[in-house]
Amino acid sequence: MGHLLNTPLVSTSLRLCCVMALMAGLALSVTPAPVAHAANFTINNSADVVDAAPGNGICETATGNRVCTLRAAIQEANALPGSDTVTLPPGLYVLTRGSGDNNANRGDLDITGDLTLIGAGADTTVVDGNLLDRVFHVISATVQISGLTIQHGNSSSFSGGGLRNAGGTLTLADSAVVNNSTGISGGGIYNTGVLTLTHSSVLSNTAEVAGGGIRNAGGTVGLANVTVSGNTAKTGGGGIRTSSAGSNTGTLLLRNVTLTNNTADYDGNGTGAGGGLYRGGGVVLLQNTLVAKNFDNSAATKHPDCSGTLVSQGYNLVGNNAGCNLPPTTGDLIGIQGNPIDPLLGPLQNNGGPTLTHALHPGSPAIDSGSPATPGTGGGACEATDQRNVSRPQGPVCDIGAYETSAPTVQFSAGDFSVGEAVSAATITATLSAASQLTITANYATSNGTALAGSDYLAATGTLTFTAGSTTAAFTVPILDDALDEPDESVILTLSNPVNAALGAPNPATLTVLDDDEHGLALAPAAEGKVGAPGTTVAYTLTLTNTGNVTDTYGVSVSGAVFTTTATPSSVGPLAANAATTFVGSVQIPANATGGTTDVATITARSQGDSSQSATATLTTTVVVIPVTGDHKYYLPQMSRNP
Repeated sequence: MGHLLNTPLVSTSLRLCCVMALMAGLALSVTPAPVAHAANFTINNSADVVDAAPGNGICETATGNRVCTLRAAIQEANALPGSDTVTLPPGLYVLTRGSGDNNANRGDLDITGDLTLIGAGADTTVVDGNLLDRVFHVISATVQISGLTIQHGNSSSFSGGGLRNAGGTLTLADSAVVNNSTGISGGGIYNTGVLTLTHSSVLSNTAEVAGGGIRNAGGTVGLANVTVSGNTAKTGGGGIRTSSAGSNTGTLLLRNVTLTNNTADYDGNGTGAGGGLYRGGGVVLLQNTLVAKNFDNSAATKHPDCSGTLVSQGYNLVGNNAGCNLPPTTGDLIGIQGNPIDPLLGPLQNNGGPTLTHALHPGSPAIDSGSPATPGTGGGACEATDQRNVSRPQGPVCDIGAYETSAPTVQFSAGDFSVGEAVSAATITATLSAASQLTITANYATSNGTALAGSDYLAATGTLTFTAGSTTAAFTVPILDDALDEPDESVILTLSNPVNAALGAPNPATLTVLDDDEHGLALAPAAEGKVGAPGTTVAYTLTLTNTGNVTDTYGVSVSGAVFTTTATPSSVGPLAANAATTFVGSVQIPANATGGTTDVATITARSQGDSSQSATATLTTTVVVIPVTGDHKYYLPQMSRNP
């Protein structure tokens, strides 16, 4: 493909078709298609030592020691036919052999054979050039590199500080190119071949000429889900510079790329332009890409974000188009020098995923402004995931740039709230997952659980409002107190219809109304016995005490008695908490009752506030004969006599 695109007879439109086909594959997966491998090497030593015998198929630094270094593995892969695989475990791999050749014996790691280099992740696997030379040099091969950081490369006399692709076909995925430098062009990457970057970042690289982050000289470059930030160039293209080279027309396609905080003409002498992007020739295509907040340090005319003729394929955000010839098309947001667009980007930081990104702050015009086509379907659609592998879209449509924003969520601060029954109202709090620069609202409502609206609480409905910058809001639920001793009861709380946010969890939540009414009583004495003569009435005085915490009334009943027995009064109260009163239980002994007869009556006092609360007293009445004198009859208890 590289030879085809470098042929003078091939038209520009054919070149664009090829690039589009190349990038369409990126929408499906960031992992390169599997290929047959001639050899597999796993690095087990971080030292920078050459291979003992390149081409013998054994990665070792001395015969028989089985110590496999990164340099030794690449030398073996270069010498062997086929496409080889090198696996790089987590660690720091520092190059220590000074520069001087193109066979990976010294200096940078020269790659001349087809190779797949797999790191454990850009946040854990680092290849460090130690400022001795660039880190990787792809001379002529098909190379796939993933899961690592390339840093501290330095090529003072040649272009390409971190990585140079000199005619190969290189794919760099899930990786970071950071803090590299060159005395010429391409502080991070210099490309003359076919270069594809996905889910990666190019950060804080420096070029003494052009292309602080990336310099494309007549090659074909495609970026998808890439952040280019903090790079500087002495002349043009602080982030990226692209141009033709001789008969080779340079081609650059940016899809869901964030290009920000890059600087052109860093010395301010007026010789540079295009802080974010400089097109010196060739073709530049932008889709769903953000180019803003870049800098041109020129004292006079400034082209901070871009310079040269660019082609929009829709849904891009350019903060300041001064110096750009970018005819807008569908969905483009284009700021001008007098009225630039602020994308409201967060700082470069770990927002999840293996590489650093700039988050979109709430209210950013880039949010939900990407292509409405289904992400990952090719054409002008957004990529299926963002740089962090977060799926798109998170909102109605995808966001512009490498970062897909998740809307803040609104939810209750807890899944369960509680309030005492005697409290006049319960305060219910809702929270946002993150502060927003927008006003966020959500509806709230109560509904019956075991508690009943109108009896236990008053129904509450309304709208919660989170002002800009706030993360909490609250509403109240009025509580109705009663004198019933009952179980705790529940109210269901629900949030709905959020504006500028999504519903989170917990939602719904439960409000428990804690019953604080306690009913209780005691009767004293609990048991008492008396005697009486036939035809008389025996009276018992009973004391009833309210042992609960609420005023109560008590019903009094009699059971079990044969003799006529009454309680007076039959309803006692109302009686305040801890108060006591007396009532009388009366037993009428029949006139014909036989002496020695016993009658047992049970007096029951029961709470009218809580019928489960009761107390009893047992009254035992015995008939006795009272001797008299004169002509009157008398009754005597029958007594046993000894013969």
